[in-house]
Amino acid sequence: MSLLAGAFALTACDPAQESVDNNTVTASESDLLNGITFTQYADEAMLREAADGNYIKYVTNPGRQVQIYNYRGDGSMNLLASGASGSFSLKPGRGSDPNQPIFIRHLNSDGSVTTTETTLTVFVQQELDPAIKILASNDYGSKVWKWDTSITGTVWGNMGYCGGAGSEIGINGGGAQWWGISTNDDPDSGGGFNQQLDHSEGGVNHGDGDLDAYMTFTPAGMLTSYTSNGEVIRNGVFELNSIEGDEWKVGELKTDAILWPWIINTGATMPSKATWGPGAYEVVYLTGSKMTLVYPGHDDKGNANPLGGWGEATYWHFKAK
Repeated sequence: MSLLAGAFALTACDPAQESVDNNTVTASESDLLNGITFTQYADEAMLREAADGNYIKYVTNPGRQVQIYNYRGDGSMNLLASGASGSFSLKPGRGSDPNQPIFIRHLNSDGSVTTTETTLTVFVQQELDPAIKILASNDYGSKVWKWDTSITGTVWGNMGYCGGAGSEIGINGGGAQWWGISTNDDPDSGGGFNQQLDHSEGGVNHGDGDLDAYMTFTPAGMLTSYTSNGEVIRNGVFELNSIEGDEWKVGELKTDAILWPWIINTGATMPSKATWGPGAYEVVYLTGSKMTLVYPGHDDKGNANPLGGWGEATYWHFKAK
């Protein structure tokens, strides 16, 4: 009780708080609940009201010092706010119940404590698609991917558009590879990024033509590619659509922001700008540590090479950091 009284005493001395109701009447639970108003907002600046907003302002009337709290997963109390008015945020973990209980308590003038409970409905990030969990991790952070030379020794190049299982391309190349980049610079064989700038936008190395470049995917659908020094090359959104029961691909990745995003021998064309094929990278292999993307080339009439036709296609091999 002495700790509780001390906490209320400190809030009562704060000149930014509203005046305290100093009458000697003991507040009932209904008095406490009926005497507080909550307004929810969608943004931290509290400019846009939202019925399920995660940012909450409260006001007591009459002005009454209260503490607002909830409980952590381990059962310990989590103090959200204190005072006659103020604000706090409620951001439950992904997949939690959006109906969140909160508790309100008041130290009466006779030393007793009145506590009541109410429920606020807030926005909760829902469970991710299993493929997004693999690609971007199931949290609020991000997942890092880099070039992967462990499959065939190369990271980007051309291959025969294969009629076998797409997983074979991601595991061992499936015998489909024709040629690929294996180093940053290889003037003798042309197998380095710096010898293949005619495939790059503007004919320059933007920093992703480096085996130490990397990219990050977030669960919120953001993708950023970086140089080996951590400078941003390009960023944007991504969309991963899972496909089940297909021997060739497990999904399609729509984005313009991956490392070295160009289809080979097309003058630096990205899938989203291609006039043939699916318009998205075909994800032929995806695990927690490996990802292989493919995009078909086209015939002389501008039609996408058919699956199993062994026409030219482009591949990208990545690994999780």
